[in-house]
Amino acid sequence: MLREPRRLISAGIAIVLGVAFVALTLLLGDGTRATVRAQAAGSVGAATAVVSVSDTRGATPLATDAPEEIRSLAGVSDVRPATSTVVLQQADGYQQALTVSTVPPLTDATVLSAGRLPEGPGEIVLTDRTARVRSVAVGDRIVLTPVEQAGAGDGKPTTVTVVGTIAPGPTSHDRTNAMAAYATDAQIFAWQETPGYVEIMVDGTGDPSALVTAVAALPDVRAGQATVRTGPDEVDHRLEEYLHGSGILQGVLVGFAVVALMVAALVITNTFAILVAQRTRTLALLRCVGATRGQVFRQVVGEGLLIGAVGSVAGLVLALGLAALAVRLSRGSGTEILPFTPSLTSLVVPLLLGVGITVVAALHPARAATSVAPLAALRPISATPTPGGPGLIRAIAAAGLVLLGAAGLVDGATRPSLALGLAGGVVSFAGVLLLAIWLVPGLARVLGMVPARLAGAPGALAVENARRNPRRAATTAGALLIGTTLVSLMLVGAASGSATMDRVLAREVPVDAVAAPAGTLSPDTYERMAATPGVAAAVRVHGADLTWTADTAHGKDAVTGLPPQARDVLHDPSVLAGLDDTTILLPADSGVPDGAPVTVAGPAEQVTLRAVVPRDGSVLAVSDTTLAELAPDAGEQVWFRYAADADSATVTQDLTRTAGSAARIASSDSQRDQMQSIVDTMLWVVLAMLAMAVVIAIIGIGNTLGLSVLERTQESGLLRALGLTRRQLRAMIGWEALMLAAVGTLLGVALGIAYGVAGIHALLAVAGGADITVAVAIPWARLAAVVVLALAAGWLAAIAPARRAARISPASALVTE
Repeated sequence: MLREPRRLISAGIAIVLGVAFVALTLLLGDGTRATVRAQAAGSVGAATAVVSVSDTRGATPLATDAPEEIRSLAGVSDVRPATSTVVLQQADGYQQALTVSTVPPLTDATVLSAGRLPEGPGEIVLTDRTARVRSVAVGDRIVLTPVEQAGAGDGKPTTVTVVGTIAPGPTSHDRTNAMAAYATDAQIFAWQETPGYVEIMVDGTGDPSALVTAVAALPDVRAGQATVRTGPDEVDHRLEEYLHGSGILQGVLVGFAVVALMVAALVITNTFAILVAQRTRTLALLRCVGATRGQVFRQVVGEGLLIGAVGSVAGLVLALGLAALAVRLSRGSGTEILPFTPSLTSLVVPLLLGVGITVVAALHPARAATSVAPLAALRPISATPTPGGPGLIRAIAAAGLVLLGAAGLVDGATRPSLALGLAGGVVSFAGVLLLAIWLVPGLARVLGMVPARLAGAPGALAVENARRNPRRAATTAGALLIGTTLVSLMLVGAASGSATMDRVLAREVPVDAVAAPAGTLSPDTYERMAATPGVAAAVRVHGADLTWTADTAHGKDAVTGLPPQARDVLHDPSVLAGLDDTTILLPADSGVPDGAPVTVAGPAEQVTLRAVVPRDGSVLAVSDTTLAELAPDAGEQVWFRYAADADSATVTQDLTRTAGSAARIASSDSQRDQMQSIVDTMLWVVLAMLAMAVVIAIIGIGNTLGLSVLERTQESGLLRALGLTRRQLRAMIGWEALMLAAVGTLLGVALGIAYGVAGIHALLAVAGGADITVAVAIPWARLAAVVVLALAAGWLAAIAPARRAARISPASALVTE
C-alpha cells in the first residue's frame, strides 16, 4: 500500500485536517489562558490583598476614606485604590459611551504616548485607541455627561481637556476596552452617583491571610458589598471569570473538531476498505507463500498506524504554524494573544486522536483482508463484488435509535433541557447514519430520474453505479451528510436566535430612539426632528409615576400614555393589543393575572382598569387619554422609528443636531446592530471551523470515486468498446458524484433544519427562561447557497477521477489480469 502513495493522499489529508482542527482549538485555548492569566496577574500586580466590590447592579462602592482606613493597619506598606464610571461623550451632535478609570501606574508596558497625566479636575487622558477612533488629539476639549443621573454629577455636561494619551500594556485589563479614558479620582467622584472606590490593592508584609482577615474586619469594608482575597486568589478568581465564556466557546469548537475527525474516520475507513479490495491478490499471494492471517492483519493495521502517525504529526505542525500566525496577526489589536507555551495536553491529545482513529478505521479492512481464502483470491476477478444487503437487526437498531433520539430531542426542546436535546440529537443522527445504507440508494434512485432523462445513457449508468454498492454509497454520502447537517444546524440556529433577539428587543426596547425634552418641546422642533432623513415615523408620548394596585400585586412605576399612532413607531405593534381607555398593559412578571381589575392613582384622579398581561410583554402603559386624566402635567417624550435601510448612527447624529439643547436623544437601534454583529461574528467563526469537516467530506467523495474508477477499469473499457465516448464516460462519473453529493446535501439540510429548530428552543429556553417565545427563522437563501456550493464541490471532486476513467484504452481495459 505504501508503494502507491497516491492512493493514500486523500486519507492523509483527512487526518492532517482533522488533527490540525483539534490541535489548533486546544492551542488557541492555551493562548487564551496564557493571555488572560497575564492580564489578570498584571492587573493585580504584587498586591498582597485585593478588596473588590461586586459588579452586580446596585452594589455600593467602598467609601472614599476606605484607603486611609486600610493604610492604618499594621503591616500595610502601600494602598492603591481604583474607581471607574461611565460617561457619554458628546461630539459632532451625538453621544458615545466612554469608561473612565483611575490613572494606572506607568510601567515598561503601560506608557504615556503623548502629553502628560491628569493632575486635577477638568483633565483627562485617553487610550491611544480611543483617541484614534474618536479623532481626538492632546489639547482638545471634549464634553462628557455622566450616565449616573443623581448625586454630585447630577447628569450635567462637563467640559474637560485631553492632556495626554496612554498605551495600556498587555497585562492591563483595561486594554481590551476600545473606548477607555483615565482621570483623577476627584473627577470620577464628581461623575458618580455614590462616590467611592470599586477596588483597592493592598501591599503588606507578613501573613497574607492574616492581612485579608484584618482588612475584611474594617467598618468601611464591611459596609460595602466588597470581597477581600489574597493576591494569588484574586488572580485565580479573575482568570476563572475571564475564561468562562471562552471555555464554553472552546468546548463547542472541540466538539466540532471531534466531528471533523469522525468525518475523517469515515473517509479513512472507506479508503482502506477499497485499497484492501484492490490488493486482494497481493495479500492472498502472501498467504500462499506462508504469511499467516495475523501477519496480514498486522501489515494492514501497521500501514494504518504509519499513515496515522505521519498525518497526525503533519496536522500538529500545521496547527502550531497557524497558532504562531494567530499570535503575530493579533499584535496591536484589541484581542492580542500573548506568546505562550503549548501545554502537553494540546500536543499529545491531537496525536493520540489522529493515530487512534486511523488505526480503528483500518481494523475492519484489515479483518476483511484475512477473510478470503488464498486460492480463491488468486482467481481472476473482473470487479469487486457488491456486498450483500444490510441485515434486519441493523434495520431495527437504526429505526430504534432514530425514534429514541427524536423523542429525546423533542423532550429536550420542550422541557427544556439542553443536555437531553444534545443527547437526543446525537442518538437520532447515529440512527440516520445506520439507515443511510437504505436511504442513500433509495434517494439516489429518486434524484436519478432527472439525469436519467436529461443525460441519456451516461445519466442512467450513473444512477446504477450510485445504487449498486449501497455501503460505499452510504459512506460517501454520509461524510457530506455530517458536514451539511452541522452547517445547516448553525445557520438555522443563528437565524432563529437573531430573530428571537429582535423580538425580545422589540418588546424590551420597542423603538429606535427616544427624545427627552429639557422642558416643553416646541411644535417646530418636533416637526424638524420628525422630518430628519432616515426617520420613518415619530410620535409624542407622555409618562408619569403612578401607583397601581391589584389583588395580587402593587407598585409605583413610570407609566407611559400611548396614543394610537404609537403603533407606527413600535417594532412590535402587537404589544399594544388590547390597550384602550379601559385597560392597562402590565409586564408579564407583574404578578397580576390577565383580566384582573387594577386601581391606578395619579396626582389628579384615580381609576379602575382591566389588566392586559401579554405572555412575554414588558410594557407598562395606559392610553394617552387615561394618562391625561390621571396626570395632566405628565412629562413628554418623542419616540422614533428609523427607516429599515437607514444607518442608525447617522440618523441619531442628525437627530441630536436638530434637537440641539431642546432635547437629549438616546438611541437603542445600535443595540440591535451590536447584537446582530456578535451573532454574525460567532456564526462565521463556527462556519469557518465547520468548513473543514466539509472539505474532508469532499476529499472522501473524490477518493471514493477515484478508487471506484480503478476498480471498474474493465467495465469502463467495455463501455468504451460498446460506443461510449470519453465525454460520456466523464459525464457518467460526474453525474454519479453529483447524485451522491445531492443525497448527502439535501438530507443534511433537512436534518439541520430539524436539529436547528429543536436546538434553539432548548438553548434559548435554558438561557432566557421557559417563558421565552422562540421566533423560528429558516434562512432559505443561505441554505440554498449551501446546497449549490456542496453540489459544485461534489462535481469538482469528480473531475480528476472522470479524466482518469476517460484515459482508459478500450483494448487495454478489456485485458484480464
